[in-house]
Amino acid sequence: MGEHLLDVQRVGGSIPSTPTIAILTPGFLIRDIFLNQLKSRSITINSSKRLLSATNYYATADNKLLVTGPFMGAPFAVAILEELVKRGIREFILVSIAGGLGDSFQVGDYILPTTAISDEGTSANYLQDTGSTSHAMPAQPSQNILNQFILSAKIEPNSAFGIHRTTIASTDAPYREIPEKIYNLMRRGARTIDMEYSALLSAANFHKVSLQAVFAVSDVAAESGFASRKLKQALTQISSAVIDFCRDSVFENENTPLHRP
Repeated sequence: MGEHLLDVQRVGGSIPSTPTIAILTPGFLIRDIFLNQLKSRSITINSSKRLLSATNYYATADNKLLVTGPFMGAPFAVAILEELVKRGIREFILVSIAGGLGDSFQVGDYILPTTAISDEGTSANYLQDTGSTSHAMPAQPSQNILNQFILSAKIEPNSAFGIHRTTIASTDAPYREIPEKIYNLMRRGARTIDMEYSALLSAANFHKVSLQAVFAVSDVAAESGFASRKLKQALTQISSAVIDFCRDSVFENENTPLHRP
């Protein structure tokens, strides 16, 4: 598993000791909300360090949790995952946003992925190495653990946002989401779309590490919510729930991994 990976010392130095879990946060908004949630709980965060010369990572003082971001797109996301795998991290959670396809979503709804459809170019490199030719992949079994946690009223019970378990497609070209392409993805079962999940899932499966994910709907056909209060509220609730999940699953019992595949 590691001979093709870049040398850690050459690309950014080693993390002094290996955190238990890494939170992947594409976008400044998601990263900053997550870091603010940690600070609001009086969880000390070490100063940021550079990763791949283009993004940062932040480790908690007890070194159980690492937050990294921002990043955009499948190649960059997978490069980050591979760097962290090289450093010994085996558990990953992606906290991200996704566009809703169709009329069953509203901005801020939570998405728990069941299947990933690759409409990007990175996954193929990892699928070929495993002998697979399918660009539709089920979520890892470990995803069910996070799903059950979120569905068991860990998120605010008065939340106005829906929770959907559905298929997500990942694309390299968000500005080419033309009607024909969207209709084709929906015929294949996709109901939401992002830029990284399918590639991260392919790479995680290849390296036999755990990847779980939760998304907030950022936009739908009739509404863009990238700067909306609803989206920020949803991401704040999701970040809080993920921190609780990490605490319950890992922090309080270091012998209980998040069920790697």
